[in-house]
This record gives sequence, structure tokens and C-alpha cells, in this order.
Amino acid sequence: MKHLVLILICCIAFEISYGISCTTIPASPSCTGTQLTADNTNIGSGQTYYNNTTQTRGGFTISNGGIFIVCAGTVTVTGNFNGGNIYILAGATLITSSTTISCDIYNYGTLNFTSGLTVNGSGLLVNATTGIINVTGNLNENTVLNNYGVTNISGTYSMVNGGTGTGMSSNSKLN
Repeated sequence: MKHLVLILICCIAFEISYGISCTTIPASPSCTGTQLTADNTNIGSGQTYYNNTTQTRGGFTISNGGIFIVCAGTVTVTGNFNGGNIYILAGATLITSSTTISCDIYNYGTLNFTSGLTVNGSGLLVNATTGIINVTGNLNENTVLNNYGVTNISGTYSMVNGGTGTGMSSNSKLN
């Protein structure tokens, strides 16, 4: 019991001293809402879209609390990740050339960024134990990245402007 209390005290002190914390991974959501079927889709507050097929969509925007769930297949999107939540479920793949995200992404499947990536201060990137993130280029993190799975970065990984990363040294594969 003494050891458990000591570990708890050390963890709290470490979090207070360094501002590093681990985000709890939410359960995978169910695939509900509106099927993504068109280019120039804007997913805003109160809207939920999902994908369960292989397709490519341009002009994609998620903002203001919208939800996008990649349930199955591979979806390639170009556009803006300005807010809201994106979930990539196990067995599904999201491919994007977006270089900046300001939304929360929960990855249980495969997430491919085809160019460098910056995670802004209002964004959150959580990679579950089943998740694989591939970044072609550099990954600059200005907020929180919790890596419980595998993250492959072809360039450099850097925490800037107070960003915190957990799991990057032991679970990452920097290629």
C-alpha cells in the first residue's frame, strides 16, 4: 500500500511539474449519422457524418463541434480540420494532405498524413493501442499527443510552444 501511495504522489508531482498528462481514450463510437457522399462537405455543430466505403473527397471541412467517423474502408480527404472530433475505427483508414489540425482526432485504425503535420494548441491527437499514424515529413506538436500505438514519422518530431507528448520515445518508430 505504501508503494501505491508513493507512486500516486510521484505521478501527481510529475504532472504538476511538467504539465504532462495522459488522455483517456474514449470507447469507439458507433457508425451513425449521415454517410459522406459529396465533395465540399462542411461538418458543423450538431452534425455527425460517417464513412464506410473507399472514396476520395475534396473540400472537406470539420469545425464547430462536428463529428466525423471513419467506420470502414479508406477515405482520402483534402480540406480543413478546424474543430470537432474525428474518429478512425479499427480496420479503417483516413488519408489526408492537411498539414495543420485544430480538432480532436482519436485513431483506432490507420491515419496517414501525406505531408508534414502541425497539431495546433486547440487540437488533440490520440493514437490507441490498435492505431497506426504515418506522417510523411515532420510532426510539430503544439498541444497534446498521446501515443499508445505506433507512430511512424519520416522527418523529425518536435514539441513546440508547450506541447506535450506521451509515449513518443518508447512507442514511436522514427523512420
